[in-house]
Amino acid sequence: MAEQKETSKNPKATELVERLGEVVEGRRELLIITHTHPDPDTIASAAALQLLVKQCFGVNSSIAYSGIIARAENRAMVQKLNITLKEYNRIKLSRYDCIALVDSQPGAGNNVLDADSDCDIVIDHHPRREDTKAKLVVIDPEIGATATILIRWLEAADVKMPAEIATALAYAISSETQNMYREAAREDIKAYLSVYVQASIRTLSEIINANLPHYYFKQLGNALNNAFVHGNIIVAHLTTIWHPEIVAEMADFFLKHERIGAVLCTGCYKQSLILSIRTVGSRKNAGELIKQLPLNPDHVGGHDRTAGGFLPLQGKSDEEIQRDVLRLQNAFAALLGNDSPTWKRLLEE
Repeated sequence: MAEQKETSKNPKATELVERLGEVVEGRRELLIITHTHPDPDTIASAAALQLLVKQCFGVNSSIAYSGIIARAENRAMVQKLNITLKEYNRIKLSRYDCIALVDSQPGAGNNVLDADSDCDIVIDHHPRREDTKAKLVVIDPEIGATATILIRWLEAADVKMPAEIATALAYAISSETQNMYREAAREDIKAYLSVYVQASIRTLSEIINANLPHYYFKQLGNALNNAFVHGNIIVAHLTTIWHPEIVAEMADFFLKHERIGAVLCTGCYKQSLILSIRTVGSRKNAGELIKQLPLNPDHVGGHDRTAGGFLPLQGKSDEEIQRDVLRLQNAFAALLGNDSPTWKRLLEE
């Protein structure tokens, strides 16, 4: 039986775990950084990496995040699974002599590291940036979730997963791929099934069905009232938003419309216009679409059916912001073959 288990391991994952050990060997403490406004994939991947380096190499670590954790399901995930996260701006960086970034890359614009920052480990599933560098860079854009990479590693290293970590990883993959509907590869399905049987199903269902705060329904009403349609495109500007993640939530929501193939949602958060794009099918690559909008390429990113970014708004009046929003909406429509869109209110269609 032992030989059969050994031969079933992923040789590539085993090699990468060994390389990870070479990077963290002799280090005092590892700092694992998530992307800004962390989602389940980056949180679970960070927690899995923390477990791996402790169990295999005896290295302690902390997980740090920037932005806020506001989405109800994400807050429930952190609380119910006892995942300890520290705010990046409150940690003492001199305490750490090794840095890892998960589910993002330095300079991507959605994390605290710029392209020239010292980073020892990068683990991600988004397309590789030309300037990404580290002692260990593991990027697999063929899979739908970074959590899948960490599951491979934990299995290759024979690390026993606590139910909390298995639950986090299962939720990460299901959330990132929308229950295998969006960008899920065979590897994601295999990884999901392997951790699902080790997860706490009750806790997983409590996370998925987390109670929604009152402001969610106010934002939903605002999104519906400000949604416009042309052909198979929906655009919606949520005006002032309570937290950035609501823009992506509403984009996912509008994409469920039976006649819609592409969605652009925007919302004003502090001094930025937050953008989220969703598309249906492989012919409309969201990551490529957002790069063609009139935005700073360092402020956007995405792949296949999902993309996001931001536009700085410092010093702009409400009228200027509204013009920016309309300019982006029309540019989005033009990229999809609609040069002169006639926007109609979705609720009046």
